Amino acid sequence: DTVNMPSGSTITYTVIATIQSAATTSITNTATIAAPSGITDSIPSNNSSPYAVTLVPTANLKIVKQITGGTQIPGGTIQYTITATNEGPSNSPSNTITDNFPTKLSSFSWARTLTGATRVSGSGSGTGTNNINEVFSMPVSSSVQYVVNANIDSNAIGDLVNTASVSTTIADSYSSDNTSTVTAPLTGTA
Repeated sequence: DTVNMPSGSTITYTVIATIQSAATTSITNTATIAAPSGITDSIPSNNSSPYAVTLVPTANLKIVKQITGGTQIPGGTIQYTITATNEGPSNSPSNTITDNFPTKLSSFSWARTLTGATRVSGSGSGTGTNNINEVFSMPVSSSVQYVVNANIDSNAIGDLVNTASVSTTIADSYSSDNTSTVTAPLTGTA
């Protein structure tokens, strides 16, 4: 920007910027001013001003578990759908999703679908006693979805309670939605 500045005048610029979701560590921005040709600047050492901002990557990791099918009775079946999402604003490079299935399930199997996320470690599918315990890199708006099909023990009684959770290695702006629990009252017979 080229401006005319009389002696004693000031100009203030206000800059509003969006930080990239993949940004980490810090951002440094430098403003400079230069006198025009023919004008001598008596103190040129103050013509540049850098400013550094330390970044704290922060995301809202959220998990929702739902009962989406099955008879939900002793000796019957139950289906769960588990969806973990990164609602931003930062990318989250390491997120652990876990679900330890209750002993009232006599057997189960699960598979998952990734939308924008990348698996870092974990088995990718499971049967029998292979609970969910996987790590993913999750950019903003990415998701991981599991579908679990399970058989309920014929001797099971009471409530069938199951909890899925997600955790991240960066700051989480709203950790209250990092776990999701569903309850299926077991009544009737198969």
